[in-house]
Amino acid sequence: MTFVVTSARRHTSNGPGSLLSLYSSEASRLRNFLRNFTTTQMAEDLTQETFFRAVEFRHLPLMHRGYLFRIARNLAIDEARRRKRAPFAMSADAYRIEVALDAPSPEEALIAKENAARAAAAIASLPEHKRRALLLFKIEGLSYREIGKLMGKSHRTVQEYVSDAIAQCHRMVMAEEDDV
Repeated sequence: MTFVVTSARRHTSNGPGSLLSLYSSEASRLRNFLRNFTTTQMAEDLTQETFFRAVEFRHLPLMHRGYLFRIARNLAIDEARRRKRAPFAMSADAYRIEVALDAPSPEEALIAKENAARAAAAIASLPEHKRRALLLFKIEGLSYREIGKLMGKSHRTVQEYVSDAIAQCHRMVMAEEDDV
């Protein structure tokens, strides 16, 4: 925040249309918006970067909230692309720490195992045509049209099969959780 406020003072006045007043009114909204896409720390960094980029904009009186959110959104997209390209750019020790922190507790692992067993039982209980359509769609990644060609059905029928299968599995898993 210090850099942005200092830069804002250098580049703008303190009037109602200034970057400083824009920062005080919009920074927390931007951070909250960016938290939808990334970690809290990265949201802080991207908020700073958003205002830094805004300082470079020459027509500050014309700047408005939508422009700031567009800059923030684009920065979040760029950050996601960067992470996707180099997900393991950190050192080996840092990676081990991150993996250890992400590892589920024994209780979480047991719950996940029980949930997987419930889901497998629910899928196994589906009628063959719905189970096949669901697995081809969710596991194999085929489109409704591709599945329809394989099964000799229309894509709308396949879509109904998949939808019905998901709803039936959901009901069965929820019913089992209520019993536990």
